[in-house]
Amino acid sequence: MKERRLLTGIRVSCLVLVMLCAVVFSPNASQASVIKLKAATYFSPAQPLGQGFTMFLDKVVERSKGQVQIQSFMGGSLLGPKDIYDGVVQGTVDIGLTMPGYNSGKFPEMEIAEVPHGYVSSFVSSHVANDYFNKYNPKGFSETKMMYWFASPPSVIILNKPAPTLAALKGLKIRGTARIGEVVAALGAIPQSAPAGEVYTNISRNVMDGIMWPISTLDEWKLADLKPKITNCWQVGGVFAFYTVMNKDTWEKLPSDIQKIFMDVAEEMITEHAAFYDGSDLKGYAMGESAAAEVFNLSKEDTEKAIKMIQPVADKWVSAMVAKGFDEKEMKDRDQFLWDRAKYWSAKQKELGIAAIPGRLD
Repeated sequence: MKERRLLTGIRVSCLVLVMLCAVVFSPNASQASVIKLKAATYFSPAQPLGQGFTMFLDKVVERSKGQVQIQSFMGGSLLGPKDIYDGVVQGTVDIGLTMPGYNSGKFPEMEIAEVPHGYVSSFVSSHVANDYFNKYNPKGFSETKMMYWFASPPSVIILNKPAPTLAALKGLKIRGTARIGEVVAALGAIPQSAPAGEVYTNISRNVMDGIMWPISTLDEWKLADLKPKITNCWQVGGVFAFYTVMNKDTWEKLPSDIQKIFMDVAEEMITEHAAFYDGSDLKGYAMGESAAAEVFNLSKEDTEKAIKMIQPVADKWVSAMVAKGFDEKEMKDRDQFLWDRAKYWSAKQKELGIAAIPGRLD
């Protein structure tokens, strides 16, 4: 009897051990906690802004200790820039990076952030864009979970002829689209529309006189080869904003600890992604110097005049928002909020010792 009980006990123990091994070594069990996501952007891995996106994804994977795995589709290989937001909403991908400019009119509340507000750098414009979004929570993005914003350094005017004064810009044909085009017109020039890939040729052949773009393009688009004349009017230079969003259902299904990892990394990426953009701007500035590009800084009088000249661009946005049912005073307050935050973050950049193009933090 004792031998039978002992044999039965051994058999039960072996069965339990076999069952435990089956659970522990089952492929499905080992993968049960793994969260697989897809991410897309139109930037290539070789571009600085694409590298920033890759950094964001890699940091999340690393801090989750591999619990989160992300397959990335770069360079528009899955979704083009115009399709990324809807692709995130529809679940084609879980995470996407693009810019509101590719879906004109879809996110009107954020358009004012791209209008000139005295932005010194990408560090400043990026933090201001996030401050604005977090304060006003624009409804256009309600179908997704916002990760973070970043924005370009301010645009300057890059020309094939010198324009050292505000008056010298009058009548020049300068490429500028959307809000940038409105700024170009406000400064007395004639806005031109042309694909980015045709800018170099058009300027070199005098089809147009120049473009309003960040100085980084002296390197990125090889404009330094043209030995350009730069009207360094960054005080009235608009910026290009970019955002990274997550599918709402995906977000809500994530464990709270993984959600925290995403948001912690997103907060860091405001500064990190801006560093990629500002690094490109500083490189472009150095490229211009080595290529003997001429830089003309507007006088204090011209700068003050230019700031007043571009105010109608913001006023036009206010009027458009009022027509959509928004309160006029609130819209004007939003415009002022951007100016105030730009000043705050400019001071913070100087305090932190973050490099900027010479003269911008004086």
